[in-house]
This record gives sequence, structure tokens and C-alpha cells, in this order.
Amino acid sequence: MRSPKTSGAGLTIAPVFRALLICGDGGCAETFEAYGSLDELEALACDCGCVLEVLEISELEDVDTMCGFELARVR
Repeated sequence: MRSPKTSGAGLTIAPVFRALLICGDGGCAETFEAYGSLDELEALACDCGCVLEVLEISELEDVDTMCGFELARVR
């Protein structure tokens, strides 16, 4: 009986992060919670067009429950 082959050496699943973000425009101050890769989180913009700034970020341990990128308004 042959051993099952792995998909490759090392980790093949990118880490997923949870971030609390705020709009960079002081007059807007929208707050968002987002889940995704660092590249996805860095590319986010507010509905007003300004860059979202990271207030808090943490790596998720249980990525099996995540099904891709997610962004939700907090306020």
C-alpha cells in the first residue's frame, strides 16, 4: 500500500487575520472588522474612498471556519 502524498513541503494554507480598521479620514471615522490575508487587509478602502487604518490585528487559530475574505461595518 502506498503512502498518501502531501500537497507540498511546509505550510500550504496562508494565515488568516482578524483586523479592526478605522477610516483614515477624521470626518468619516467609520469602523470595520475584516478577516483575510495581510495583502487583502492592506488593500482595503472605506466607502468614502480613504484608506482604512489598522487599529488591532491578530492571527486566527481556527481557519477551517473561515470561507474567504470578509468585511463588516462595526458602527
